[in-house]
Parts: sequence; structure tokens; C-alpha cells
Amino acid sequence: PPSAFALPLCDEAASCEALAGEWNDLLARAHHRSAFLKHEWMSAWWQCFGATSTSRRLFVLLARDGQGRLVGVLPLQREVHGWGPWRRRALQFLGSWPEAPEHLDAIVDAAAPAAVVDALVAGLEARRAEFDALELLDLTEHSLLQPALMRWGAAAGHACRTRPWQQCPYIPLEANFDKYLMTLTQKHRYKVRLFGKRLAAAHRVEMQVASTWAEVAPALEEMFRLHAMRWTLKTDDVSGFDDPAVHAFHRAASERLAAADAVRVFLLLCDGRAVAACYCFVYGGRMYFFQPGFDPALRKLHVGKVLLARV
Repeated sequence: PPSAFALPLCDEAASCEALAGEWNDLLARAHHRSAFLKHEWMSAWWQCFGATSTSRRLFVLLARDGQGRLVGVLPLQREVHGWGPWRRRALQFLGSWPEAPEHLDAIVDAAAPAAVVDALVAGLEARRAEFDALELLDLTEHSLLQPALMRWGAAAGHACRTRPWQQCPYIPLEANFDKYLMTLTQKHRYKVRLFGKRLAAAHRVEMQVASTWAEVAPALEEMFRLHAMRWTLKTDDVSGFDDPAVHAFHRAASERLAAADAVRVFLLLCDGRAVAACYCFVYGGRMYFFQPGFDPALRKLHVGKVLLARV
């Protein structure tokens, strides 16, 4: 039962930083795992977007079992919107907007996921006077948290609404690249091979893979440059990624994640010059494609598609 767990609230940055080892150990044995639930991503997000805001405070709810072991984390922050009678205190995921992570959820021990998530929701109910709304973007489709919140809402008479937010396509990879290609249409396979051959006929082509921070730091700057160049082709939209504050966050997050071997920046070079980039995270046997970039001067040679095929 929920009463079997201690449910402390972590609302201080120093205390949250001190949880890093326990947090990641729990994530490694959690019911649901994602690169964006790692402590490195969320602590960097708070440092860059939360700690500098007067309207935000940490609201990380923990669950510890009878032996004091961490078995649950609900990684939230509270943001105050408006003033006076229009004031609204909303609980939101750490590490989310203005960024676009994927597959967020409560982090709960796989040994007893239902019991732990129910305990975390009970912890929210006990602190109900401290917030007015829960607004959870980027919640994973098959989360444990959502049905638990819906049950609580129905029992307590709260209004609950859900809607699709981001569609996250994926590619299951087996054996080798040639076998993967055989799952595509003949036309798609032809184009993948043709684009690579045309580029190799016109340029000296190589791919670099950055994984350590010493490699990632300069590769990330190239990715920023190429992403901004790619958006020069669009006249009706602006990318929120090309923002100094967002760049500062990704430098901080990538430095931390590189220490855990959880970040990759792929660069495609033509005649020694970077012309396309893929910024990715890796965790639990999955690679999360986060952001691309390419030089529009070489768009007719499809450098972005050639790099993606190599990745």
C-alpha cells in the first residue's frame, strides 16, 4: 500500500544533484526507461531553464521503501502563471518544454511498478494544496503514470483530459544494414544507394562519430551551424532550437551525457568540410534521433539522407 513508502519532496537543487547516482541506478532497473529520464538531462535542464526563473521551483517527488532504497521518482517542477485571481500553479515534467524530449514518465522500480506509481500519486494527493493543475507534455504512450492519474482524478472529481502531442516514429533494427534495407520498398532502396553513389562520385566523403566530450563539443557546434543553415530554406517558420539559451542547455546536457556514453553527434564530411549532422542520444539499446542539420548548398545531393543512411 502507499503507506509502505516514504514520500519526501526534493525541492532544492543541491539535494537533487546529490540524487544522481541513486536516480540513474533506479532508471536502469525501471519499468520504463528513456534517455530523457536520465539525471544528466533533467539536472542540466533545471540548471539552464529552471534555476534562472523566479516562477519555477523543483517539485521532485520521491518514493523510498522500508529499507530507505529509492524505488520511485516523479520528476516535476512547479511553474506559476499569472497574478492575483488569475494565478495558476502548474506541475510539469522536468526536462520538457521548451525542449522536445520523448517518452517521459514516472521512474519506478520494475519489481513493483503499480505499487510505486500509486504511492507517488498518493504523494501528489497529500500535497494537493501546493498546485492547481498537472500539465504533462511528452508523456510516453504506454506510461504507468497516466492511468494512475486518471483513476485518482475520477475518484477525486478532477477534470482529466488527454490528447496526442508528438508522434515518435521508430525503426526496429535487426542483423545488418542490408537486411534492414530489404524491409523497404524497392524504390526507397534504390534512392538510398543512388544518393550515396552520386555524392561519392563528386566528393571525398567520410563520416565522423563523436561520443566523448572532447569530440562532442566541437561536433555540436558544427551541428548548431548546420541546423541554422538548414532553416534558411524555410521562409514561413523559425526554429526554436536556434536560440542561445537552447544551445547553452545542449552544451551542458551533452557534456554530462557524454560522461555516461549516452550522446552521439554524427557528421558527414565532404572534402574535409562538415555538410550534414545528426544529434542523437543512446540509452538502453535505443538511439534517439534528436536534431538534424545540413548545408543547403548541397541539398540536391541529399547529404542529410546520405548521413541518415550511414547512421
